[in-house]
Amino acid sequence: MRNTLLPLKIQERLNGMFARNLGFSGPQILDFFSRYDINIDSYPISGAPSRKQMFEDCLARFNRETQLKIISDLLEYDGPFKHGPPVSEDVDFLCKWLAEQSVLSVTTVTKSSGSISVTKPGIETMIHHADQEWDVFVSHASADKEEFARPLAKGLKDQKLRVWFDEFTLRVGDSLRRSIDKGLAHSRYGVVVISPDFLSKEWPQKELDGLMAREVDGRKVILPVWHNIDAKYLREYSPLLADRLATSSSKGLRQVIDELLEAMR
Repeated sequence: MRNTLLPLKIQERLNGMFARNLGFSGPQILDFFSRYDINIDSYPISGAPSRKQMFEDCLARFNRETQLKIISDLLEYDGPFKHGPPVSEDVDFLCKWLAEQSVLSVTTVTKSSGSISVTKPGIETMIHHADQEWDVFVSHASADKEEFARPLAKGLKDQKLRVWFDEFTLRVGDSLRRSIDKGLAHSRYGVVVISPDFLSKEWPQKELDGLMAREVDGRKVILPVWHNIDAKYLREYSPLLADRLATSSSKGLRQVIDELLEAMR
């Protein structure tokens, strides 16, 4: 299973640290990941994949924020490594990368036989922030649901992202306004499917206003997807929206999803 949520250089560094020359045995990999998903499957003794493939498959099951938590936990893991612990240079590299993702503060690394010790002065490690229940909110006009918005939301969900989408999230008896307000406020990103129908409806544009209100201090929240629309048409309605770098449904669903995942990294 290809992990599209981490940069390739990070995945390769993790493989070398935990599942190639050093790191876990196959059973240790399954045991470690079972703490995050009790349904992690065992592999048959005959025909089992390599440790590297097993490690990649297990990590790819989770959304990006959980993957970041898992990496942080790997750096603090104090259990046994059948093939030896990662070297401090690799641990330092990953700690610095996690700091760039706002996961770790400045980190001091010490290595002991068979385990890693990571100390994090200051800011406590935070992966799932209390105000971020979803990775992405999908804003769309109902007329675009069947053709594009639903397949897009499902495709993002298949990538292990937590997706706020009305059909996935709303239940009978829920307050529509309150549920949408919560989704807007507690999602890391807002994927906005901009189409002629979107621009002609009041409710989707209220959702857009809510997402725009969160873009303060240069923070990127809105990820536009053009659907059945071009820059000239959009510029007549909103020059600001037309000026944003966007992907387009004309590229195909798979390409749109890949570009959105890249923007979220």
